[in-house]
Amino acid sequence: ALESKNIPLATAGRTDLMQKPEIRTVISFLSIINNLRERTGTGEQAWWSLFHYHNALTPDDSVKIGRYLKNRRNDDISIDEALLTCLNDINLSQHGEKIVKSLVTKLRELVKFSNKALPDLILDIYETSGLNRAFTHRRTTRNTEALMNLKLFYEIAEKYWTIHEKDINEFIKYIEILDDLGVEIQASQITNLNAVRFMTLHAVKGLEFDVVILSNLADDRFPIERTRNEPLIPKDLLPDLKKHIDSLGDISEEEKIEAIKDYEREVLLIEERRLCYVGITRTKKKLILT
Repeated sequence: ALESKNIPLATAGRTDLMQKPEIRTVISFLSIINNLRERTGTGEQAWWSLFHYHNALTPDDSVKIGRYLKNRRNDDISIDEALLTCLNDINLSQHGEKIVKSLVTKLRELVKFSNKALPDLILDIYETSGLNRAFTHRRTTRNTEALMNLKLFYEIAEKYWTIHEKDINEFIKYIEILDDLGVEIQASQITNLNAVRFMTLHAVKGLEFDVVILSNLADDRFPIERTRNEPLIPKDLLPDLKKHIDSLGDISEEEKIEAIKDYEREVLLIEERRLCYVGITRTKKKLILT
């Protein structure tokens, strides 16, 4: 909404490069190309990622593909075979068929380049997929950061190719290992930008702004009802919990459990209040609560 009004914006949250949609798209192309070349059996999830990039494929068409694969399970047909050779049998909508055919055409073209060095193949993916043009139509913060992310990913691949094994499959495994270990590579972010900043309350600690808007101040949103899931603070660390329970005297086990839950709610509400105070005191001039 802000971009449509040409209002600059910046986000502060998860900044792992490998989780950015443009980079997930490149990794998906690499996985499918590698599978088509090596038959590694690793490309199915990648197809779905590409189908749903920018919500391109409708749920109905997704279900048709899934159902076709399920019905052909005994034939041991892969998603590669289904989409490359049996597309007419799936009976997709006109919109869905156009999307899948476009994707298949791009992948067939890219497979021809699959023997290239990894950095060169990634440049071909940028060109053939249109990613190198997708973020150049409008000069926004998000588009600029996406282009910077693509450049950073290329540099990572180039460095890997120089130092490690010259194998696409090994590079994909390397990315999966980073993900499994929770290793995050900082995505590109434009700093010192005069823009509306989207930030969590935890992320704003120590910062100050002329104007602060605290949004989503509604029941079960803020303060959040965390006791439905795991509490923010482990029960063993709740202050004075044992003292509180002892003060209740001789009560049943059921009453004790309920008393602990009530105590948790009270302590967590205090924590939420402290967090709200952090947000309120970030402003220097104007505070808006919604």
